[in-house]
Amino acid sequence: MKLRSHIISGFLTLSLCSLSFSAHAKELTIVNNSDFYSTSFINGTMCSSTLSGGITQPHSTNVVADSVINLACLFYPTNCTADVYMTKNCSGLKVGTVVFDTKKGIKSIVNLTTKYKISGSYFRIQFDVVA
Repeated sequence: MKLRSHIISGFLTLSLCSLSFSAHAKELTIVNNSDFYSTSFINGTMCSSTLSGGITQPHSTNVVADSVINLACLFYPTNCTADVYMTKNCSGLKVGTVVFDTKKGIKSIVNLTTKYKISGSYFRIQFDVVA
C-alpha cells in the first residue's frame, strides 16, 4: 500500500511539472499611449490590478512577466480573454477585448469604443487615443 501511494504521488508530481512546462507563456508588453491607467478583467474571473504588474500607467510601457501571464491564464492558456478598461480597477466602460494564446500571442482584438484604439500582435499590445 505504501509503494502504491509513492507511485501515485510521483506520478502526480511529474504530471504537474509537465503541465507547468507545457503551459509556459511569454512576457506581455503593454504600451499605453493614453492619459489613463489601464487594467484588464481576465477570463471573467479577476482584475489584473490584483496581479503583479497588472496596472499599466498612462504614457508608459509595462512588461508583464511570463509567470503572471501563466497564473492569469492558467485555465484558458490557448484562449485567454482580457476585457480592457482604462481605469486602475477594471471599472467603468469596457473599451475592448483581447484574446491571446500564452504560447503564440494575440489571436484577436475587438475595439468597443471610438475613443481608444487597441492594436497589437504576438506579445505586444498598444492603447492609443483616437483624435
